[in-house]
Amino acid sequence: RTHLFTPGGPAAVACWQQQQQQQQGSQAVLDIDGVLSMVFELLEPRLLATARCTCKLWRQLASDLQVRKASFVRHWQLLGVAGQPRQLKFFETAALSSFVRQHVVVRTDTLQMLAVRHGTDVPRLKRINNLMTDHSLHSRTHLFTP
Repeated sequence: RTHLFTPGGPAAVACWQQQQQQQQGSQAVLDIDGVLSMVFELLEPRLLATARCTCKLWRQLASDLQVRKASFVRHWQLLGVAGQPRQLKFFETAALSSFVRQHVVVRTDTLQMLAVRHGTDVPRLKRINNLMTDHSLHSRTHLFTP
């Protein structure tokens, strides 16, 4: 619609007030959604899955891929998630075994041998297992490998 009115007239003020009310109304809806999304990002992934069963609005917000990723990253204390999982349920059902395998350390193991066997490199094995030297391997009963 096109309105012709003088810049300071009552029609201009009424039109401006109506636009402001519409903007504030839409911002209020966005704020509620934004606040709920922020709260959902703080939940553990399994609780987020439970929250989706509450109502349609919560289901829509908690099913958002960004909310799921943020919840997952926070729960596992990761820097981020690269790529997409094959199934979105991965975010709720992931366990430590989804990321690393556990290897039982025996006397003959060396970091170099384990790195070759598991297709990784020695610095990565040290970083994952919080090892300072090659000799600290034998102070462990098990080792995590990617």
